[in-house]
Amino acid sequence: MSSPPASDAALIARVVVSDDRHAFSELVRRHQSAVRATLRKLTTHTLQDIPRIIEIIDAARELGYAWASQECYLGDLTIGAPILGKGGLPVAAVNLSGPTSRWTLDELRARLAPLLLETARAASGRAAASLGV
Repeated sequence: MSSPPASDAALIARVVVSDDRHAFSELVRRHQSAVRATLRKLTTHTLQDIPRIIEIIDAARELGYAWASQECYLGDLTIGAPILGKGGLPVAAVNLSGPTSRWTLDELRARLAPLLLETARAASGRAAASLGV
């Protein structure tokens, strides 16, 4: 006899605590129709393809920062990184943006992502030390 399926809460905990890709995939499978129903196309660049969004999330996890190209606002490129508290859980974020009139996404990432990550690491250390989070 097999064990009952894990609850959503248990799956979320596994994703947060141990970055469990199987738990994440199961949550996506279970709630794909709800996710699709809530995706709104804010611009012509807004991603709505769930497998592509998951690929980008995976790449962001690996690199330590996320990015978007005109997905919320036309002409806006953005990169962001988490500020981590005790236990490595995110407590805030730092974000940099630049206009498409001055940057390409590749240029923004290449030139500013190292500074973004350095800032996020410094803020993470300070958050854990001074805020106790």
